[in-house]
Amino acid sequence: MSDEITIPYNEFKERVKRTQRILIDKGFEGLVAISGYCEREGNVCYLTNHHTSFPPINDDESVMGWGNSAVVLGVNGGPILIAPLFYREDMIVGVEEVKTDRNLPKMIAEAIISKGLKGRIALIGSDIIPLSIYQELNRLLPQVKFEPADEILINQRMIKSDFEIKLMKKACKIADLALEECMKFIKPGVSENELGIIARKVALEAGADYIVRDRVYSGPWAGKQRWPFTTNRRVKDGELVYVDLVGWYKNYAFDMLRTRVAGRMSKDQAHLIKIAQQCTDYMINLLKPEDSVKQIYLKIAEFMSEMKIQGGPFGHGIGIEVVEKPIFHQNNDTILKPNMILCIEPKVTIPKIGTARFEEEVLITESGVEILSHCPRDY
Repeated sequence: MSDEITIPYNEFKERVKRTQRILIDKGFEGLVAISGYCEREGNVCYLTNHHTSFPPINDDESVMGWGNSAVVLGVNGGPILIAPLFYREDMIVGVEEVKTDRNLPKMIAEAIISKGLKGRIALIGSDIIPLSIYQELNRLLPQVKFEPADEILINQRMIKSDFEIKLMKKACKIADLALEECMKFIKPGVSENELGIIARKVALEAGADYIVRDRVYSGPWAGKQRWPFTTNRRVKDGELVYVDLVGWYKNYAFDMLRTRVAGRMSKDQAHLIKIAQQCTDYMINLLKPEDSVKQIYLKIAEFMSEMKIQGGPFGHGIGIEVVEKPIFHQNNDTILKPNMILCIEPKVTIPKIGTARFEEEVLITESGVEILSHCPRDY
């Protein structure tokens, strides 16, 4: 008997019906949901299970939107999927019709007209849709008023179903295995690329669909942003090494990070890593349903300030996309709710010693929090 977990058809059907009820409540006739490539697929994937399989390109008069996909949905009937170039018939769920061609805005306009939609249309993915496509839609559909309404899907996607939680727990187990194996090989002389290959290989063999990033930063780069994500740089004795693994299992993301010292660890480095772990645990223990992101951010920021720690709190939602709402910052009044899944990763910097970070995935429960990631922090 297979232990394969999938989102059932009825859950997709309920997502569509719930979305239609929200559209009616808000006075919209329908919606256009836009997704991008790879890490911005959430809107369309949430409603139809479709993936955009081609990266963005420069548009011209006949070729537009190859790096995007879209869903057109009225308050009645099923979704129309707009999939330039390609879609997998065996993967899409609950779709009334599929349009596939070289011109995304043209297909969206045709779908809107075929559903008889006029007036107010909710635009979801306002931070994703290219300006050229938005302008072309307005030219093709002067009778339609597109209004940004990203919250219609964002608010639904923040709260995970039981099936989604099961998938994300499995995704975390894959990341645990990959990071734990990678940590064993962090020794003087190993290259960043070699460490990244180990983590990627283990994750894929454990069932990951795709690894988008195996960020390995060592020595002077540990704790900083850099391109490329890994290099042929060889790790030296006593250097800090970051490994951040990001990928998907059955449409749902994992994002976990560990910091380790290669070879001999100094007392100062041991202190840095201990403080980073304490800050991560402190931030996790603050998480409670009905508290706001702002409250938690300010509390962990105060804790770190009292300890005279540089860096700062950070965290984000995770789901179909790697970085979803809520984003942790001091002006975010989003209220935490049960079944949200978050990545918690405060950054701790001690001058002249370095920067350390530990990223954990957690589930908000009715009473507090459940930690989903279990890769050891100490080796």
